[in-house]
Amino acid sequence: MTKGSKVDRQREHQANERTFLAWLRTSLAFSGSHEPEIRCRDSLRKGSDALHTIKQIDLLVIDTVGFDFEILKMFPFDTIKPSIIHFEHSLLSSEDQISCFRLLTILGYGLTQVSVDTIAYLNAPIRQGRYVVSSQ
Repeated sequence: MTKGSKVDRQREHQANERTFLAWLRTSLAFSGSHEPEIRCRDSLRKGSDALHTIKQIDLLVIDTVGFDFEILKMFPFDTIKPSIIHFEHSLLSSEDQISCFRLLTILGYGLTQVSVDTIAYLNAPIRQGRYVVSSQ
């Protein structure tokens, strides 16, 4: 592989990441327009009623510039588990990254790193059975 093709491949990978993140932000904008946004400062305080009224969270996005793991440690996972968690791992110390990934893995999340971000997703149960594909 030549140096030029390696650079082209890297640019293509970065463009794919930007496209994915743009798609994710657009999806969040559409899904976020249906439900009220809950501010972390108010909802994570002990005794706050904001999270008690919510039955399900599909997507939790944390962007607290290096404080993401602290927010995750405060989140009431025993009450509610978001299907997807998106946060920035790059500003965490190495120890906090390992602890954060371990916590999410113990809670049943799979992890994917996209550039400076991590996307944690609940591992869905595998369905056993036959699937018939129509040839239409």
